[in-house]
Amino acid sequence: MVKHNYSKHRSWSRLYCQLAFLAPLSLSTLPNLAGAHPLFAMEKVDSKGVWQQQISGKVVDATGRGLGGVTVREKGGKRSTSTDMNGQYTLAITTSNPILIFSSVGYIHQEVVASAASVVRLVAQEDMLDEVVVVGYGSQKKTNLTSAVSQIDAKVLQNRPSPTVVNMLQGAAPGLVISRNSGRPGAQGLNMEVRRATSANGVVAPLVVIDGVISSEGTFMALNPNDIENISVLKDGGATAIYGAQSAGGVILVTTKKGQKGQSRISLMSNMAWQMPANIPKRLSLIDEMNYVNTARANAGLAPEYNEEDLNYAVNGPTFVLGSNGQWRTYNQENLIDQVVKKSFTMNNTNLQFSGGSENVTYMASLGNMSQAGMFKVGEDHFTRWNARANISAKVNEYIKLDIGSAYINQATDNPQDGGYGLDGGGNGILRQFFSSRMRFPLFNEDGTYYRSGTSSAFGYALLKDGGFNRDRSSTYFNNATDHTQAGERFGSEIDV
Repeated sequence: MVKHNYSKHRSWSRLYCQLAFLAPLSLSTLPNLAGAHPLFAMEKVDSKGVWQQQISGKVVDATGRGLGGVTVREKGGKRSTSTDMNGQYTLAITTSNPILIFSSVGYIHQEVVASAASVVRLVAQEDMLDEVVVVGYGSQKKTNLTSAVSQIDAKVLQNRPSPTVVNMLQGAAPGLVISRNSGRPGAQGLNMEVRRATSANGVVAPLVVIDGVISSEGTFMALNPNDIENISVLKDGGATAIYGAQSAGGVILVTTKKGQKGQSRISLMSNMAWQMPANIPKRLSLIDEMNYVNTARANAGLAPEYNEEDLNYAVNGPTFVLGSNGQWRTYNQENLIDQVVKKSFTMNNTNLQFSGGSENVTYMASLGNMSQAGMFKVGEDHFTRWNARANISAKVNEYIKLDIGSAYINQATDNPQDGGYGLDGGGNGILRQFFSSRMRFPLFNEDGTYYRSGTSSAFGYALLKDGGFNRDRSSTYFNNATDHTQAGERFGSEIDV
């Protein structure tokens, strides 16, 4: 017991000596809180035997004003605190001379060694304000803009498994709404809206400007995403002031890539994606469907449609059974949807790009291919797009610079014939037929001909496989030229074939 008391007394004596030693240091340092050294106010051991040290300091901005609400935490530790309205902070640390992390919204995070953390100067993230945005027929820094503009750079668009650049813009810019009414390759029915702009005539589509030339939405959707340098979305009245009434629905400004002076570069990019149909309801098995039909008839006070022999055939029997009346009875076991719809299908993107140039002439040329398969196992169902582009910039003399761009787009779409019923699940659409027909009716007879009795899905299958297909081919030529002089001019053309 005596030994225990002596040990305890010695511990307090040691702490007393430490405090006595630190007291003069603390008093002499207090006037220099904003100086070059931090203030170590106290060193102690907590109730759990963990060594601690109190460290204080101040956080200021570029003008020297104290910043409140800045988070200060020990790197690798769980302890943190926040600065008060004057930028002052005090933090208990558990390691000797640790690294402190200072973070605040709108400022660049900093890591500072504790011994140099008495005054920490945070720097505002002004790089976002210095970003150059294309507006109208020129460009300026975002910090100088008063209208609502969103900027999307090439990093958002590169190497993403999407069939069009419009698909890639979903969620990329606030206020830009992308919707579609179909998943058919090459015929998605894509629609773009900026802030849901409407008029008495309905939705107002945004104005699309590619390299300074007003273009159609179709041309924008068909661009090679790897050819795009950046996209600016103008979303308010400031756009109307630049482009007039035609931009009432907002403006989408597209700038394509240009060459860079220096050594020639060749890049090849290729990716493959697997797509899967979503939200396809599962069908009941044949025996479950028969039991549900019998239950429904019993609830309606009717006799069952299927007897015990039918139920036995549904589990163990063949597909075709010759009845006593000389008519074939069918007990198809194969899933109708699986005979028509793929589990997955592919999409491929390949892009070859050349760029380079000298002090006076730069160039960029590219060739891209995108191919997408459809979801149907039978019939023609696929989409292919080829893109070619060449951009050349030439410095003629000290006063004149020319930008010349030329592009070619070829698209080929093959979709199954739907007989006027449509491919979706509405009305008598082809897919609806496969969901509404009885499972027991097969697609084919034993001799391979189409099964034509009852509510068979064979009609829809025959349309997909043998009813022909819709073929759509289109070519677009896009040319533009810009001269950069004190009185610059820009002209261009877009030709659809």
